[in-house]
Amino acid sequence: MDQVLTVVQNTFAQTTDREALRAYYEHIWKEREAVPGYLGGMVWSDVEEPLSLLAIHRYRDVAAADLGAQVTAKASLMAERDRLPSEPTNVIRVRTTHDYGTLRESLDKAPY
Repeated sequence: MDQVLTVVQNTFAQTTDREALRAYYEHIWKEREAVPGYLGGMVWSDVEEPLSLLAIHRYRDVAAADLGAQVTAKASLMAERDRLPSEPTNVIRVRTTHDYGTLRESLDKAPY
């Protein structure tokens, strides 16, 4: 169990074009899905600030996470991101040391 999570937090301005924001996230997800070792991800929004988003991307290992970061830094994605007004992005990477309970992927495949 040596998976790596990249956690990205963005708070977008209230004036942000929500359709452009959705398109950006769809684009970035499509790019990351092509990265060898990308295992999936999720996006959450703050209950009080719906434009404060937390995205978690799961990778097989550090090398795959590095490749995911390189893909995200592509000029086309950065240009798209720069058009969305927001506070500075916070990014952290963590390594999975232990899982407690059932992972979401397991819940999605549950027989009930």
